[in-house]
Amino acid sequence: MTAELTNEILQSLIRATDEQKQQALRVLRGDPLTPLPQIEPYLELKEVGEKLNIHPGTLCRWRIPKHNLAGRPRYILSEVHAYLESPEFTRFAEELRAARRDRCKEQYSTSPADLHRHAHARSGGAS
Repeated sequence: MTAELTNEILQSLIRATDEQKQQALRVLRGDPLTPLPQIEPYLELKEVGEKLNIHPGTLCRWRIPKHNLAGRPRYILSEVHAYLESPEFTRFAEELRAARRDRCKEQYSTSPADLHRHAHARSGGAS
């Protein structure tokens, strides 16, 4: 290293802020400047259900985002969380609730006489 380069480094050191000095030390030591991103594991549906305390069948019905790895569905928990908090899911969940309400109304709106006729027809007309 030349005396000129050493002198320039020392002059820069004198003028640098503490943060700049810390960053320079990290570079000189070979430390990464930015932390490496955390890599999330791919989970099976059952694992997602356990972490969210939601039945896997419900998660399927909700059409949570998935990735196909070797032909098998896998899930990333942060993507599932983002989807469940999205306006898209809110609309979809309301559609599911409305459909369930309609099925319940249809199922329980039959009169007792209709239920008797239906049961009688199923038994082949025998009393």
